[in-house]
Amino acid sequence: MEWKTEIFFIYPQKTKVNQKTYTDFLKTYLLPECRRLNPDNDFVFMQDSAPSHHRDNMPDFISSQEWTPRSPDLNPLDYSVWDILQEVVYEGRREPFANLKDLRNVIRDKWHDVDDQTVRKAILQWKRRLTAVAKQNGGPIQHIFC
Repeated sequence: MEWKTEIFFIYPQKTKVNQKTYTDFLKTYLLPECRRLNPDNDFVFMQDSAPSHHRDNMPDFISSQEWTPRSPDLNPLDYSVWDILQEVVYEGRREPFANLKDLRNVIRDKWHDVDDQTVRKAILQWKRRLTAVAKQNGGPIQHIFC
């Protein structure tokens, strides 16, 4: 079973991210990927409180009012996956990237080196992390999972 979508980039210098562009991005790219990975629609979509974010077309949705603000301890990308991707992108690299396009290309290539089991492990920690954050009254829990 696959546990990760393709990686997507939004180019803010070319596109203003408003509700329409965000909705189009979800419908065109992200939701098809989520449904490919979970054909029975068994997934929860978590968003921050940006004005463009909404609950349309989501099988389950956690609103910003129900979510701990700025909670990297509860986002698998923040507490695991981004660090791993950063490691493989910069592994053995001595020079900075010449430009943003080169960096994006390497990220896109190296994303495939982050295996599904790594992503699966991060996702499966989520319920334990949620319980730990609740016990800490919303406080940080990083030391518990190191």
